Amino acid sequence: MTLLGTALAQVFNPIFTRNPRNQTGTDFFQGFITLAINAIVIIAGLYFFFMLTLGGLKWLSSGGDKAQVQSARDQITSALTGIVVLFSAWAVTALIGTIFGIDLLNIDLSSVVAP
Repeated sequence: MTLLGTALAQVFNPIFTRNPRNQTGTDFFQGFITLAINAIVIIAGLYFFFMLTLGGLKWLSSGGDKAQVQSARDQITSALTGIVVLFSAWAVTALIGTIFGIDLLNIDLSSVVAP
């Protein structure tokens, strides 16, 4: 049992680059927020790309039916609008970080929390 306990004590989550033994609650929360923001952006981008592809397939399989072509065109327009809004929000966030020195994509809570 001691060998198994020692082996399991060495395991830590590779998503977080810091060693969890030396990590404070603030460090964990800071890494979690950054990870959550990045995951949301990636998932939203994949969703909009999937909807764009699905709209294209609907258009190809419409067979010339005007209602199905219009539905597919609306779906493609919505997907492109979503992608543009997503990347615009990311670009504005990065621009705010550059201009004001506030990096919202990598939050640093060390200055907020008193030691």
